[in-house]
Amino acid sequence: AGAMGIDVMIDGKMMSFVDVAPTAWYAADVRAAAEAGIVSGYKDKYGKLTGKFGPGNNITMAEALKIALEGAGYNEEVYARTISSGVNHWSSAYVSVAMAEGFPIIPRGTVLDRQATRAEVAALISASFMVDQDTNLVGIPYTDVNERTEYGIQIESLTRDKVISGDTDVDGQLTHTFRPTERINRAEVTKMVVKAKATYGMKGEGRIPGGSSSSMTNNDNMVTYDANGFSPQV
Repeated sequence: AGAMGIDVMIDGKMMSFVDVAPTAWYAADVRAAAEAGIVSGYKDKYGKLTGKFGPGNNITMAEALKIALEGAGYNEEVYARTISSGVNHWSSAYVSVAMAEGFPIIPRGTVLDRQATRAEVAALISASFMVDQDTNLVGIPYTDVNERTEYGIQIESLTRDKVISGDTDVDGQLTHTFRPTERINRAEVTKMVVKAKATYGMKGEGRIPGGSSSSMTNNDNMVTYDANGFSPQV
């Protein structure tokens, strides 16, 4: 397996992504993301890692949300204890973060398992890393993105900061297209999030519901309120 794929350290254990070739353009980013706890690959019905990452598979809205928030360092469990997402899905806690932080796009219900577009992923990454928005779109370098493009501002802002650069041809030259409404695969999104983390830092680290940051890292210091009152009471 190691000869066919790449070895990664996940939760202190060495494993291989058998479907990620060591020479692939995304191999280093997948390894970095896995060892940072951003991705872990597919699991079977028992929750056991299968050793497959699925780099060429189109990413779903839920998967893109999870990768973006993990990359930015949010503690989704803290948000989930305070804000109910209202969905019965493995990504429920991540939806709670999107709701609390006022993301421009909040995937819910069947949308969670829908394949994400390239523009939607740009919006999720931009919101997760709190990217300053360029609102004039005067310098956008893509022929297929303009002021009427949904999430065009987020696309331009990530391009401005060199997190994304659009398509290239077989010679590696920019084609000046982004294809905002087309699907995007797991390898591409992983590379974008690793680049965003390096560019902006972990903007979600230490944040709590309410849009503030907390220096407290011990979850025992979190106070929640529901129909039964405060917890803890003292």
